[in-house]
Amino acid sequence: MLGEFGNLTMKPRGSMKHCLFHILFILLALQGAAQCSDNDPGQVVYKETFGGNFSTGNFGSAPTAFNTSYTFKSSGSIAVGEFGIRKARPNINNWVEGADHTGNGGFMMMVRSNTANPVFFEKDISNNCTIQTQAICFWYASLNAKGSAREVQIKLTVTDLNTNQVIASQETPVLKNEDSLVWSNLSMAYQIPVSPKGVRVSLSLSSTTPVPDDFAIDDIRIVNTNALSIISSFFLNINNAPIYTYPFYVCRDAQAAFTIKDLSPAQMQGKMFQWQRLKEDFTYEDIPGANQPSYVISTAQRDDSRFYQLRMADSGNIYNASCYTISYPIGLRVDPQPVIVSNGPICEGQDLELSITEGTTAYWIGPNGYTNTGNRIRIPKATPAASGKYIAQTVFSPGCSQTVDTSLVVTVNPNPIQLKLPTDTAFCKGKTLLLNAGDPLVNYKWSTGDTLNRLLVSKEGVYDLYAYKDGCYKQTSVNVSSIDAPTIKALNDTSICLGDSLTMIPETQFATSFKWNNGLQKPQIKIGKSGFYQLQVSNLCGAANASFKVETGTCFGELLIPNAFTPNRDGLNDIFKPSLNFSIRQYRMNIYNRWGTIVFSSNNMRKGWDGMVNRLEQPAGTYIWQVTYVNKDNQKKEQQGTVLLIR
Repeated sequence: MLGEFGNLTMKPRGSMKHCLFHILFILLALQGAAQCSDNDPGQVVYKETFGGNFSTGNFGSAPTAFNTSYTFKSSGSIAVGEFGIRKARPNINNWVEGADHTGNGGFMMMVRSNTANPVFFEKDISNNCTIQTQAICFWYASLNAKGSAREVQIKLTVTDLNTNQVIASQETPVLKNEDSLVWSNLSMAYQIPVSPKGVRVSLSLSSTTPVPDDFAIDDIRIVNTNALSIISSFFLNINNAPIYTYPFYVCRDAQAAFTIKDLSPAQMQGKMFQWQRLKEDFTYEDIPGANQPSYVISTAQRDDSRFYQLRMADSGNIYNASCYTISYPIGLRVDPQPVIVSNGPICEGQDLELSITEGTTAYWIGPNGYTNTGNRIRIPKATPAASGKYIAQTVFSPGCSQTVDTSLVVTVNPNPIQLKLPTDTAFCKGKTLLLNAGDPLVNYKWSTGDTLNRLLVSKEGVYDLYAYKDGCYKQTSVNVSSIDAPTIKALNDTSICLGDSLTMIPETQFATSFKWNNGLQKPQIKIGKSGFYQLQVSNLCGAANASFKVETGTCFGELLIPNAFTPNRDGLNDIFKPSLNFSIRQYRMNIYNRWGTIVFSSNNMRKGWDGMVNRLEQPAGTYIWQVTYVNKDNQKKEQQGTVLLIR
């Protein structure tokens, strides 16, 4: 199976059992690396695709990510000992054409080898943290056309930069000469010894013939497979507490023992350790002599109240930034002295907030019998009655089981701001309105951006106001509308039966006040006797009046309607109308000619027909009348008949 992936050179270490373990480990890693795919597991430490894509030109720039002793040729033919970063196109050394292996229309490395200088690619890989497995894969293709007698082979070599010894090497099979580029890959895994300098990966021509060979290279990939894994993260504990919560409290002069949590002895075997603590500049410093898996502070003092962390690495790499692992930090508090923090003094109406700086929990005692529990409390919309002394009985556990009392005097000041603004107001259309908030010594900010206590408005809308003074504030809103002068619909004279009453509700708009001529200040009036009645309505934009007469009489239960009239303007029987002898409402009279056309209609009982339509005399003859009304018993009545118009 080793032959399938290449020759592997290793220096034996220890017993046969030890060697077999490493061989098995390498075989497993080789299986993962052999696919030569971006989806292979492991940490990619180097990847070279030579750039380019479908939209770029045919020639790429000189590479900078690797070393080579060959000469870069930016365009044109490529001579012996030269290479280019380009696409395989016609008329280049009569080589075959084809796409790059990456598959995005990009570049490849095209080489005309020099047998006297076979190494054409070198890449140094540093920061190898421990004995681990790396894997390399690259793709290759012959540029020689099918039928060419040239037999090209490429050699992959990995060298320890510290000892210059070859760690592993492997050769490709003879490259296939076809009519176009045919890509193949070579994958090889190798074990890296501890080396401060790292390893060098080399690609060279393996052929021994003096004739130069032509080939292309693409998609070089080097991966740390990390079969001997480094612990990526770990946690700490103090005094073997079942659960760590920040901060962990320890009483003064008590012991604080830091240990690693949830790591087995086997996981810590062969590791180096360095405990560190946080400084005032928020950087960590090494604790002298603290180089074991645990760290103990025998008699803890307040200065030991810090964050602590542990750096862990394999032997020889404790200060190699790429190789060590740092624990999650853990916080220690020694001899805690809680302090009450408050947002006071505050202004009346604001929320009063108090909290303790340290402690597992607290029991609060305050003015006027106030009690509460919790590390943080809030008194919504506090009043001056909440002013006074607050005591927090703070409990600490685990690690330091004690109770500490601390207190603070808090003041809630009365709010000096008194806003003199209505919730709703109005102004006359075409005019303006001055909103006055009151005290000019208060700081104001209107939603319009104005900052004075007065605001002149000429538009409808909601105007918000924020006022503040001496740490106190108030907010309010004013809804402003515009109105017209009031109107009142004309009222008709009417009559009622003796002993009856009538409630009149005039139809008005925009009126805010009402005044009848008898002194009543309501929108409606109840009438029980004859007389002259007048209503005045008003608002801030003006006033309007309406009046009507009421007559009383004896009622007989039906309207008395004549059967003829003579509209000849002699003052006698010129108008046709009913005679009222009882109280009615919702009156309506319609008169029709012989073709059914309405010639007169009215809802005013005092108004009658004069025998004309649109100032034209109507012909003599018979006309039909119809009257509807509602009587005092709330019954709807209808009467109809005919009337003779005589000329």
